[in-house]
Formats: sequence, C-alpha cells, structure tokens
Amino acid sequence: MLKVYTQCSQTRRACNCSKFCIVNNESVKIAYIIRLSTDKLDGVGRKVRDQIMAWRRLGVDARIIALTNSTGDALDGVPGWYLPMFNRVSERILGRVSRLLSYLKIPLILQKWSPDIVYTRNGDRFFGDKWWAVCGAKRIVELNTNIETEVKSLLRFGVIDAIEADRRVQQWIKGLNNADGMVAVSHEIERENMAYLGEKPSVVVCNSTNFDKIERVVDRCNQGNVRPKLVFICANLYEWHGYDKLIELAKATQDELDFVVIGEGLEGDVSENVKVMPFMPAEELSVVLASCDIGMASLAMHRAGLEEGSPLKVREYASIGMPIIAAYKETPFYETGTPEWLLELPNCESSPMSHVNDVVAFAQFWKGKSFNPNDAKRHFHCDEIEKRRVQFFESLK
Repeated sequence: MLKVYTQCSQTRRACNCSKFCIVNNESVKIAYIIRLSTDKLDGVGRKVRDQIMAWRRLGVDARIIALTNSTGDALDGVPGWYLPMFNRVSERILGRVSRLLSYLKIPLILQKWSPDIVYTRNGDRFFGDKWWAVCGAKRIVELNTNIETEVKSLLRFGVIDAIEADRRVQQWIKGLNNADGMVAVSHEIERENMAYLGEKPSVVVCNSTNFDKIERVVDRCNQGNVRPKLVFICANLYEWHGYDKLIELAKATQDELDFVVIGEGLEGDVSENVKVMPFMPAEELSVVLASCDIGMASLAMHRAGLEEGSPLKVREYASIGMPIIAAYKETPFYETGTPEWLLELPNCESSPMSHVNDVVAFAQFWKGKSFNPNDAKRHFHCDEIEKRRVQFFESLK
C-alpha cells in the first residue's frame, strides 16, 4: 500500500518543516528497495529510515519499497510502498502466492513512478529483479562488507555451511556485475570490490545516523558511576565483533571497570563486573547508553580481514556524546588523526589485552563525562554525511 504524504507549504527545494515534502520535478528520484520489518527497527532499519529522510531534506524525492514480514508503525513518516511477504489467513496455502504477488508489484511500481535510481543493499536477492529495468533507472548497490572474508569468518565460526557461503559470494558478485554503480561504506571495501564492478562509478560514504532524533533526547546519567562503565553492543554470531575479547578484558579489570553487554548469543560465564542484556528498542537503548561512560566498538575486525569500518553502534554512542574505544580505523578518520574522544587500539588478535592500561586510563579520564555531540556531527550525522551520497546520485541522473 502506498503511504500517503502531504505537500509541504514551503516552496524551497530542501525543506525543514515537519511535514513530508514533495520536492520539485527536477529532483532526482530514488527508490530504496529492501526487506525490512515495520513493527520495530533494528540498527539497519534505523539507518535506512535516517538515510531516506535525510535525502528528502536535501531535496531528493526518495521513497522506500519495503518487503515486510511484519506490520507496524516504526516507519511511519517514510513515504513509499509497503508490500507484505506473508498471508495471515492461510500461510501454508497462499503464503508463496502472496509473496510472489508482492515481488511482481515492484516492477509495476517502478514503471509507473519512473525513478532515476533503484538503490539496494548488495547481496540482497529479489525475485523478478531483472524486470526492474523496465523503468530505465540506474541500479546502485550499497556495500557494507567484503563478502569473501566475511563468509570465511562465518564458516570458521559455524554460522553457515559451504553451500550457503558459495551462494552468498555468487549473489554478491552478480549484484556488482549487474549494478550501474556502488556506494561503499569504507575505502577498504570499495578497493576490494572494484574488480567486480569494473569501470562503473563508485563512491565512499560511511554509515551515518540522525543526531537529532527524538529518542536521543535523553539526559546523560553517568555522573554517579563509582567505576567507569563501558557498554558493548554485539552479536556473538559474528566473531569480528570480539565478544570473547571483551569478556577476557572484563576478567582482567574486575577491580577497575564495569561492563554492560547488549546483544544476542551471549552465552558462557562472565565475571561479576559484566551485566548482559538483550537487544532492545531504540528508546530503551538510549536510556541504557546514557548511564554508561564509554562505548566499545568492534574489537576483532581482523578476523573478517578488515582494517577499516564504520559500525552503526559507534554513531549511536557519538550521538549522545559518549567517548569510544575501537580496534580498527574509523572511515571518517581514514586519512586524518582521531579525535580525543576516540581511543584507537591495534587491530590484531592480542588487542585489547595488550593495551589494558590504555583502556583503563581512557575510561578513568572520561568517567562521569561526555563530549559535545556537535563535535561528532560532521563525521557521523546523516544530514552531513548523506550530502556526498546525494551528489553521487545527482551525477548519475
């Protein structure tokens, strides 16, 4: 069903009002096609929402085409089409037919609306996507990983088998071969995938988040912590997150630091200075983060063959002024020095244990403190970062 949105009363191209703007006829038109739940948003869902709304504030006529297994209001305000991938009446009999009809609606929507660009996350497979070409749009893919090193890591950790690994790699290569251009979240990912893209255009745009969202309006309450409290958002399914390293670090600092670990698959014994919590909605997450002093980013990217990255959790931390510890190079600082509120550790198997003293000193310095989130806006805020992506889109129109 098409989401209804109203025309803005203002006439300027990039509107800052609270209503959903219909931009002028000369604006580039982008269809973002993705599988996404609409009842509650994970990190990727929040990123997609922030991206689309930032593009619209920058004057782009961006709309989502979401294939969704659930219904809800988490994406209210994001204009576009929401296509169900389930059938509540009789899933066993009509489920496949319902999903097929949703897939087939996409080329019809594209033909009627005629966007300039179809944007997808590379590696996602959509039945009937060959028919998307009927609208004449350029297909741009977003790359968030290096697939070959990622599947090796997933194989080693037992998350997937060899058949699934080969399927993912082939689907990844096919997506790049069929694309008209790509947007990579890091210089490293762009460089490693150029062979599959060929001579077609590409750009590097790191991940971003909206620093001005309502759920971020929460007072920092870390001033009363007796010891520095560090928070780590992770999934133990992915060995490059480094959950095992965090647990080792916690055991080595039981008398000096406290830890809050938020995620899934976090089994096993932990020391008394560790509190384990499940994933939670953004509003609840903001409250938990506000009580902590330091945000921990990925600690083992080397296991996925990566030296550079831009994890979404770092943007969540920075948006409330929380200092960060990371064991890799953040893309915004790829060619520059890191700010004082980011401690960059070596990206190797011995880290962070080889730098426990640095971690403790950094945490003690920032205990009870925050930095001004405005200092991080130019590095992570979607309205700043997405300008580069929009410029890339406009160059392809």
